Amino acid sequence: MKAIIKLIIILSIISCKAQSPLFKADPTLPAGTYYKDLNNDLDKFVGTWKWEENNSSFTITLQKIEQYFDGVNYQDMLIGEYKYIDNGNLVVNTLPLLSDSSIEGSYHNISGCLILNKFMPLPCEDCSTDERRVKLFFDDQNMTYKQTSFWLRHRIINGIEQIDAKLIGYRVVDENNVLDGGGVPFGEYTLIKQ
Repeated sequence: MKAIIKLIIILSIISCKAQSPLFKADPTLPAGTYYKDLNNDLDKFVGTWKWEENNSSFTITLQKIEQYFDGVNYQDMLIGEYKYIDNGNLVVNTLPLLSDSSIEGSYHNISGCLILNKFMPLPCEDCSTDERRVKLFFDDQNMTYKQTSFWLRHRIINGIEQIDAKLIGYRVVDENNVLDGGGVPFGEYTLIKQ
C-alpha cells in the first residue's frame, strides 16, 4: 500500500511540473514545460472585436491555439490579425493572414499569452482582485517599433461584451525626429464583440 501511495505522490509531482499556469515563464522548470491556460483566461478574448469612431475603425480577430511550441516550451496563446481604417481610408488589413497556415503562432501580427492580475504592470485600479487581463505583442505593418504592447481587458457592460485595449509602444524616428509611416495610433480603444 505504501508503494502505491508513493507512486501516486511521484506521479502528482511529475504532473505538476509538466503543466504550469500562464502567468510567466518559470526558469526553474525544465525545457519542454507546457504553460497551460489552466483557468481558460484566454478564451474570453477569442473572436472578432471592433472599435468605431466617425469614419475610422479598428478591427481585431483573435484565436486561441493550444500547446504551441516556441522552440523551448509549449504554451497556450492568443494569435490574431487586424484591420485599421482611418477617416474612410484603408490603412492596413492583415485579417486574411489569420487563415494562412504557413504563419505559425508568434509570427502573427498579434500574439502572446501573458496573463496579468490586478497589480501587475499597468495596474488596473477598478479591476477585481480575481480579474485577469492579457498582454500581447502587436506588430503594425506600417510602423517600425522598438517595442509594442497590446493590453486587453475583457468586460461585459449592460450585456455588451467588450475589450478595453491599450496600444502602447515606442515608434522609431528618423534624424529629423519624424515618425515613420502611418499606422494604428497608440492609445485606448473600446472594441465591441461582433
